[in-house]
Amino acid sequence: MVIYTLVTRDWGLWKRLHMGKGLILFFAITAPWFILIAIKNPEHPHFFFIHEHFQRFTSTVHKRGGPWHYFSPLLIVGIVPWIGVLLQGLWSGVKDKTPGFQPQKMLLIWAAFLFFFFSISGSKLPGYILPIFPALALLIACHLEKSDNRPVKIAGILFIIFGIAIAVGLTIYLGKLHEADAFDQALAIAYKPWIICVAVLAIIGGALTWLLAGKGTTGKDWAIICLAASGYLVGQIGFLGHNPWGKYIAGSEYIPAIKAELISPTTPFYAVGRYEQALPFYLERTTTLVEFPDEMQFGLEHQPELWIPKREDFVKQWQMHQDKGEAAVAILRNDIYDDLKKTDFPMRIIAKDPRRVIVANLVNKNK
Repeated sequence: MVIYTLVTRDWGLWKRLHMGKGLILFFAITAPWFILIAIKNPEHPHFFFIHEHFQRFTSTVHKRGGPWHYFSPLLIVGIVPWIGVLLQGLWSGVKDKTPGFQPQKMLLIWAAFLFFFFSISGSKLPGYILPIFPALALLIACHLEKSDNRPVKIAGILFIIFGIAIAVGLTIYLGKLHEADAFDQALAIAYKPWIICVAVLAIIGGALTWLLAGKGTTGKDWAIICLAASGYLVGQIGFLGHNPWGKYIAGSEYIPAIKAELISPTTPFYAVGRYEQALPFYLERTTTLVEFPDEMQFGLEHQPELWIPKREDFVKQWQMHQDKGEAAVAILRNDIYDDLKKTDFPMRIIAKDPRRVIVANLVNKNK
């Protein structure tokens, strides 16, 4: 809003914002939670406001870096199937000369500033630029409302090209699939029909959009509906087909096997050399991290008793569980598993894939 005000000289905007009542309402809603958390955990304000915002932006403390163009491909994929009218929509924001408040200029600044802001950040994750898409959607809609059928035709043609590109990319990828391990090969082969469906639907949707856009004003409306519907279906089908990959990344298919070993709420559960984000949630269990704190580092600095910094200490504790007849479960990084396999480390495999090896000790071996 500051940038918008400087560009448009619309100083009266600030008088229309109800700053006093608005800020009172804002803090009445948001402040209680932060105050209660700060009372319970005095380190939280520094962690949240300084570490998680200022330091995350100005440094690579979270090791989530990326090149300056990190968000460009995400923007292109995220705006499909409207990529054909994206530039025109942005240009409509540049040309906005509405008397008084200029909504399209505000939308342009909203999208451009956030894209630039996160592009120069020291930490980058795909979800960071999600807030720009409502602004881009409104800009595109404003442009389509005022334009003739030509931009919709262009969008349809580009959607066809998008579908062809997916088909070509799939062909190239499958040609190199023999270089991947058997686990990835099986997932890729299972994903193939979904990707073919996505490519075909994009081509058909783009072709129908182009044809409908050639039929006057009524055709333009139906073309926009066709493009929106086919774009939505392409996204949903692509994500549905990707679900097995998501389960593999999360490790959720191993939950029944792990639960069978976690015979009581106090059964120790370790993650050695890796940080599993999803499994503790699905298992409803806390995990003792070993050797690799990752995003838990700040909390573990304040409660060091909740993790094991050195692998040799974990090995001793694991052996102690074994000697006392206590069941224990651990998720190991693959190279760590290979190292432990060369020793007399008491373990048996529950599940294994290219990302992790899940083991239990030998207490319940004959269970």
